[in-house]
Amino acid sequence: MDKSTPVYVERRGIMSWRKSTLFWGAILAAIGFCTWAGPARASCIGWATAEVIGQMPDLIFLTGQSSTVQSLDIQYTGVVGGFNCGIYIHSNIPGVGLSVNTQPLRFGDVTLDNVQGGDTEIGGSVNVGILSHLLRTFDVGVTEASLANVTKLPQHGAIEIYSWTKELCFPTCGLQRIGVINVYIMDANKQFPLTFPVTATVSNTDRCVLQSLGPPASAGARSQDFCGNDVWFDNPFTNGNPSARLLVTQNLNPNAGAQRYNRHNIGVRYDGTRWRIFNQDGAAMPLGASFNVRIEGNAPPVVGPASASSRVYIDDGAANLNPDAVVLATPNFNSRLGRFGRSGVYNPHPIGVDYDYQIGRWFIFNEDSAPMNAYASFNVKVYGIQDTLGVNTGVSIVQNPYRSAEQDSMIINRRFTNGKPSANVLITHNANESGRNAHTMGVWYDGYRYWNVFNEDQAALRADAAFNIVVPIAPRFGVTFGPVCCIIP
Repeated sequence: MDKSTPVYVERRGIMSWRKSTLFWGAILAAIGFCTWAGPARASCIGWATAEVIGQMPDLIFLTGQSSTVQSLDIQYTGVVGGFNCGIYIHSNIPGVGLSVNTQPLRFGDVTLDNVQGGDTEIGGSVNVGILSHLLRTFDVGVTEASLANVTKLPQHGAIEIYSWTKELCFPTCGLQRIGVINVYIMDANKQFPLTFPVTATVSNTDRCVLQSLGPPASAGARSQDFCGNDVWFDNPFTNGNPSARLLVTQNLNPNAGAQRYNRHNIGVRYDGTRWRIFNQDGAAMPLGASFNVRIEGNAPPVVGPASASSRVYIDDGAANLNPDAVVLATPNFNSRLGRFGRSGVYNPHPIGVDYDYQIGRWFIFNEDSAPMNAYASFNVKVYGIQDTLGVNTGVSIVQNPYRSAEQDSMIINRRFTNGKPSANVLITHNANESGRNAHTMGVWYDGYRYWNVFNEDQAALRADAAFNIVVPIAPRFGVTFGPVCCIIP
């Protein structure tokens, strides 16, 4: 089927918020009550917990200059007026400092508190409907002296965002990591993209052969180049870096160009020099097959158990006890080499994510119900909650619009994708909001306005299908304001 003139009827509405949480949280706020929400999750005021809304931008600093990223906002959910609650940030990258309220840079930890009437709140509030969006602002910067601590380029680290509680629930309450900001220090003359497309060509694939497609030559046979089962790419951050973390989604037609199907489940692997995207079943990679790639420094590998299993559980502070989390996952063939001393593990099956309400954990599973191989591993990125109001755009859960059963595509009607054929759209099937989809999945652009999710084998999507959708937002660069005196008052 040629994807050119789709017809859409979109389902209205957004994912529901945990109304009971806010209801009881508002009641308990009146008496300043603090309790524990469950294992590995801190809470403030009843059972309300803070979640970072949407995504935070990557931060990039260039060597040889003092610079800062000013007014970096954290938007998060919570209950206003909470006693003994706060937002706490920590820089774990040498040379990168934090500041709040125009204070000097601090290289370590900063607590973001508002003190009003002697009570600590977790932020100023903007109430929209049943959601309470809160905001804290801080700066991130480097100085020439602090950059002297950077011994390797490019350098990657993180600013970790925590919610915290104290006193009334001490010691069970405490710091709970709810978000992470990627920070990169690059050589000013060797900058590199963090989000980019990759297309299979003769120059970045191996063992090209010519295969016949369709009827015999006398009937107008078609032929097409196929190569080895993978495609490699060059990037200064990933080359020579077996610890690089990648998120990948198949893209049928980058920039609304030529369409090329790849009806095989994919993963990423490191060949000792470069990273490659490969077909898990060993099938040849068609020339022209394309992929949206994201370098996600904080997508730690999740490794399955030592025996075959039906699911691989995710242990992440932003995901645990949070059924509203937005989770992306990409199979990583050899993420645990060196840790376990074993060779890589294939998983030639379509994957999705789901939430286990009994234990409060997200897990990865094979959509076709096949067991996971022992030590199967995945790169996983968690966002605390989707951005329904455009505060931090680019993170959403999209459900399938009502449509006829013959259609294999699902429209993504979001303002951060509409009319943007070059958007780097990343997806993972969300079975917590729908049933299973045992097909290889990808994205494509209709040439008019909309991105779509589709099954590569052109099978129909379920009417209730739901996908986690992320389009990485543009990074923020450090800006030089002049002498060091102006950066550190």
